[in-house]
Amino acid sequence: MNDTTISKAEWQVMRVIWANPGTTSNYIIEVLTQKYAWKTSTIKTLITRLQKKNCIAITNKKRPYQYVALISEHEHLTREMDYLFDNICANKKEQLLGEFIEKRPFTKRQLAYLEAILEEKKQTAVAQLECGCPIGQCSCHCHAKEREEK
Repeated sequence: MNDTTISKAEWQVMRVIWANPGTTSNYIIEVLTQKYAWKTSTIKTLITRLQKKNCIAITNKKRPYQYVALISEHEHLTREMDYLFDNICANKKEQLLGEFIEKRPFTKRQLAYLEAILEEKKQTAVAQLECGCPIGQCSCHCHAKEREEK
């Protein structure tokens, strides 16, 4: 898969394919029409778009066609997360992660996993992060002096 972004609707098709590799368009339609008021033609259009973007492929040339993802769900989620975090100030990531954790439910096992990661990260943590943002794209304290000089 290339760096093409997929829409929210295309994401839903990908989720069905990730959960059911080798699935047919009929199954994708069945699953998605249970939750969304989408027409069959809309879902088929989404499938075609994902094929053109090289996100999915047909595994057989006879009907019913079976679809597989060309990138794993984990790879895609990681790429989306990297894109988000590469485009925000290093000094604002803590606030974003904190809000994410506060707003969502977690199991005790999941929280223990996150705590273990944080404990390990503490061993290599630095006192302060460099902002890395160009002047004018960030309001963090790292650019305060540079803005005053202008």
